[in-house]
Amino acid sequence: MPRQPTLVGQPVLIVVDIQKGAFLDRSNAGIPTMPEYYDNMARARRVVDAAHDASVPVIFFQEIHRRDMVDYGRELDGSEGVHCLEGEPGTPVAAEEMDMRPTDYFIHKRRYSCFFGTELEILLKGLKAETLILVGGMTDVCVHYTFADGHQSDYYCRVISDSVGGTSPEAHQASLNAMEYLQEGAVQTTDEIVGKLSPCDIVLVEGYKRGDHDKIEIRRAVSETGTPLAPGDAHVVAVVGDAEDTDRLPVFPADAIADIADFIERHTGLRNGEPS
Repeated sequence: MPRQPTLVGQPVLIVVDIQKGAFLDRSNAGIPTMPEYYDNMARARRVVDAAHDASVPVIFFQEIHRRDMVDYGRELDGSEGVHCLEGEPGTPVAAEEMDMRPTDYFIHKRRYSCFFGTELEILLKGLKAETLILVGGMTDVCVHYTFADGHQSDYYCRVISDSVGGTSPEAHQASLNAMEYLQEGAVQTTDEIVGKLSPCDIVLVEGYKRGDHDKIEIRRAVSETGTPLAPGDAHVVAVVGDAEDTDRLPVFPADAIADIADFIERHTGLRNGEPS
């Protein structure tokens, strides 16, 4: 299969278990962490900020367990110790550190995958999500399992390699490799994803021809539909294609791509800072 674009359709940022414990003494955390864990969790704030700036929905997850430990299941059968208990200082989500906002979404989870036993799938459907961007921890546990479930649910999944942290450097890298195996181009850096989430300079929309906004009319002499817009619409600023009655407007051949782009830049003020 050809490599897919980094962002397809509506992206959603999923912040996996970035909790207060990531910024406290990790010696008694119950879970081993790679040396770069703190730096990577702190770096995830850049991705959250970029998502906020771009109006991309952000979903925060908090792993939390009851104090009687009835909901751990098999989690303590392996290398993990007791972690994320209710009432412990490291358990709350790192709201201040990540600039969590009232408009963000917040979900508790009791298992590794953000999909397992949560409302995530319902929320993603409501948001019309197509691309999931993952930051947080652990790369080789909760992030990896969430990625795999997202992949199997037919979402485009992206993991931000230096904004996730694993139980060890080796486990971190192995999981990144495994996720890249599932979707080529899935592994992105913070700089790469922030660049792609950055607000754009201009949005071009096809349609909405009756709206009160500047527009370029596409006209063909062979067209069988309708009356030209330009004579009766002061919001038409140029015509592309065949036109004979546009004394007040510039007209561009359909294949004059560079000239059309130049006009749009000048008209919107993207060039020289002033609209024409």
